[in-house]
Amino acid sequence: MSSCGSGASSGSGSTRAAGSGPTRAQHQAAKRARERRERRAHVRAHTRRRATRRRPLAALRCPTPGRALSGVYHPERLVVRDACRKITGTVDDVRDKEDGDIHILVRLDPQYRSMLISNNYSIQHGDLVVEFMPRDYGHLPRPSIGDRLTLVGAYVNDTEHGWTELHPVWSVSINGGSTHQSGPQFGGGPAFATSSIAIATCQTNTGARCTGYNGHIASPPSDESADEGGGHGASGSNCTPGYSPCLAPASDYDCAGGGGDGPKYVQGPVRVSGSDPYGLDSDGDGVGCSS
Repeated sequence: MSSCGSGASSGSGSTRAAGSGPTRAQHQAAKRARERRERRAHVRAHTRRRATRRRPLAALRCPTPGRALSGVYHPERLVVRDACRKITGTVDDVRDKEDGDIHILVRLDPQYRSMLISNNYSIQHGDLVVEFMPRDYGHLPRPSIGDRLTLVGAYVNDTEHGWTELHPVWSVSINGGSTHQSGPQFGGGPAFATSSIAIATCQTNTGARCTGYNGHIASPPSDESADEGGGHGASGSNCTPGYSPCLAPASDYDCAGGGGDGPKYVQGPVRVSGSDPYGLDSDGDGVGCSS
C-alpha cells in the first residue's frame, strides 16, 4: 500500500511538471520573435508610405522636396508649404521684374482659392503670384493675359512680401496645350544673390549665363572672383560704391518689405561700407536691410 501510494504521488508530480507554463527563457524568446515581426511590419508600412508619397511626385515630374529651392537666390525668404502642388487658373497680369523673373498673377479656380492669404487679397487683388525664373527661360513659355494655365510648382510663403506664391514652377500647360518642364536640373543662382545681381549670377545647366524674361543677359559681377562671398561683389562701374552685394546705380533703393517707395528694392542684407547714399543702414552697424 505504501509503495502504491508513493507511485501515485510521483505520477501526480510528473503531470504537474508537464502541464506547467512556459519558462522565462521561452517567454523572452517569444517576445523577441514578436518584436522582430513588428519591426518588419513597420518597415514594410514605411516603405509603402514612401512609395505612396513618391508616386504623385513622379507623376507630376516634381523634384524631391529637398531640392525644391535649389537654384533659388535668397531661399530663406521662402517657406515651402508643399513642394509639389498642381493648380489651374486664368492669367490676370504678367509683370517683368528686375531680377529677370516674370510675376504671373493667376486668378485661381475656386477649388484652389484656399491657398491665398491676406496679402494676396490686399496687395495682389486676390491672385496667386506665380514666378518664372531666368533659368526657366526657353523652357517655360511666357503666357499672356487671359490664358488658361495648368501649373505644377512649389507652393510657398514669401515671408518678405507676406503673400503665397507658386515658386519655383516645375511645369506649365497653356490653354490645354503641351506641358513644358523646368526645375533645378536647368541651373539657377546662388543662395547669396539678391535681385540686383540675380541674372548676373544665374547659370544654366550648361554653364552659360541665364537669360531673363526681359531678354537681358548680364555679365558676371565685376569682382566675382575676388569677393570673399564667392561672386557678389560691390565694386565696378555698374555698382554703386560702398554696397556689397552690388547695387546697380538707381535714383533710390529701399528695403523690401519696408515702407519705402523704391523704385528699386533690396531683397536681403547688404554690407554698407561707404557713404550709404540710399540710406539703407539706418542704425549705422554696417549692414543694411537686415531685419
